[in-house]
Amino acid sequence: MRAPVRWEGDMPTVADDALATSQGLMGGNGLVRTDAQRIEAYIDFVRAVDHPGLHADPTQVARGKAIFERSDVGCAGCHSGPLYTDKALYNMFGFQGVKTPSLLGVATTAPYLHDGSSATLRDLLLRSRGGSMGDTSSLSEAELEDLEVFIKSL
Repeated sequence: MRAPVRWEGDMPTVADDALATSQGLMGGNGLVRTDAQRIEAYIDFVRAVDHPGLHADPTQVARGKAIFERSDVGCAGCHSGPLYTDKALYNMFGFQGVKTPSLLGVATTAPYLHDGSSATLRDLLLRSRGGSMGDTSSLSEAELEDLEVFIKSL
């Protein structure tokens, strides 16, 4: 379960969100709770995403993982657990109440951030030098590359 759901974190379950969206926002009336629970089960089923990052150099991935987990960098503070998300809400880059997204398959989901303002993961890592989301300001170019390779491997 990834509760609460939606960017705002205002729905307790995916099933509740499916019902509210289909019957409230879209004006429908045919979706029943059993169907909404099936939608929730489908959404919660995590499939491995096949992408080039899965085949990265294991040594570089390991170095990047170590950087990711460093407390001074701060990535793992929010992007934790098997889905690489704490599911919590944060204020960042001028947005209020943003739920931490999973990093699984993130290499395939550019552009990044809620407004698409970072075209690449490297752009996002460089933008994070200001401490608004983790802090990559202490990282060398080689460390940034290792971190990027690790994140792309998820």
